[in-house]
Amino acid sequence: MAGYDPTTPGGMSQDNAVMVLAAGSMGDSDNPKNRSHRKGMWTVAELLVMQASRREDFERQAKGGIGEKHRSAQERWRWIEDQCWAQGVKRSAAQCQDKWECIAAEFKKVNDYEKAIPPGQPSYWQMGSDDKKKYKLPPNFHEEVFLALRDWYGKTNLRSIEPVTILFDTPAPSRAGGTDLITGGFHGNSAAANLDFSGSPGGESDENDTGRSSKRRKSMIKMADSLAAVLERNNKNMVAALRESEKRKDIRHQKTLDFEREKLKATMELQLQLGNGYIGALAKIGDGLDKIGSAMWAHGRP
Repeated sequence: MAGYDPTTPGGMSQDNAVMVLAAGSMGDSDNPKNRSHRKGMWTVAELLVMQASRREDFERQAKGGIGEKHRSAQERWRWIEDQCWAQGVKRSAAQCQDKWECIAAEFKKVNDYEKAIPPGQPSYWQMGSDDKKKYKLPPNFHEEVFLALRDWYGKTNLRSIEPVTILFDTPAPSRAGGTDLITGGFHGNSAAANLDFSGSPGGESDENDTGRSSKRRKSMIKMADSLAAVLERNNKNMVAALRESEKRKDIRHQKTLDFEREKLKATMELQLQLGNGYIGALAKIGDGLDKIGSAMWAHGRP
């Protein structure tokens, strides 16, 4: 396949390797703080260099001592950034990690399809966009990258990975996800990012890892149950508090209405009393005027 050579690291062709190494020799600062990282879409050459660096990182961890095996995910991705940078791939550790998780998940989908192609269906690279959507496959996964990853996948002593099995990384500033998947120290949310690329020997180590994984899984389940209980209790407390608040609000509103009614009643009674007093006074004045008129009329008669 054009652009792919299984004899070179990561399956990169000689031409592509020369181009990338030439780009890396143009001269940039070795200090990560002074690096200007490239943005935008990844090229096939960049992806091949990055996956080769990731593969080397796995091999270093598998063959290294305790210190190497206990490096944090952040340290490992920074090392991969340095490796990529030395070969002209000017991407940050975060960019490498995000892209790796993406292509790892996409590779798994394509690889699963290629291992069991439905009867009468073409290979992924002969499929149209509609068929890719039908089988929920990536729209444009590079065949060179697929072959390089499959070569690695086939040569690695594989272990089955349970998606729910997670392991907290050694203390270090974390990005989204906050946990490392059990193999390879991945530091993200996608279990597919493992791709079974453990790069570690089998046998007793696998049995120990399985036992540790079971304990961690039980611990995580227990933690999740405890968290669920806390959330449920908090939810009940919040609902009760809201209901109590609404009840107090209704009581205050009712008291306000009662006060306004009493105030209006008192005002009306006062006005009524004043009105009756005015009427009585006018009546008395009328009686007095009648008496005065009668007296004047009596004195004025001949």
